[in-house]
Amino acid sequence: MHSSKGLEWDHVWIARSEETIVPDPKSTEPEERRLFYVAMTRARESLMVSGTSKNFESRFVVEAQLNQGAIAG
Repeated sequence: MHSSKGLEWDHVWIARSEETIVPDPKSTEPEERRLFYVAMTRARESLMVSGTSKNFESRFVVEAQLNQGAIAG
């Protein structure tokens, strides 16, 4: 996510979008929220967001209402 600013791709995958991973506890929540938003908006055609069933989904996934796991553009 850190290197996606200013770039776009047809298909974007955000893997491990879990509360234990995103937001990263070593960074500030506003910065992590901004990076997640930037990553989501880099997709031209489709956005796939995944996580594991053992961890809760990230609060950013919930806030973006991506609970279905995949958004196609």
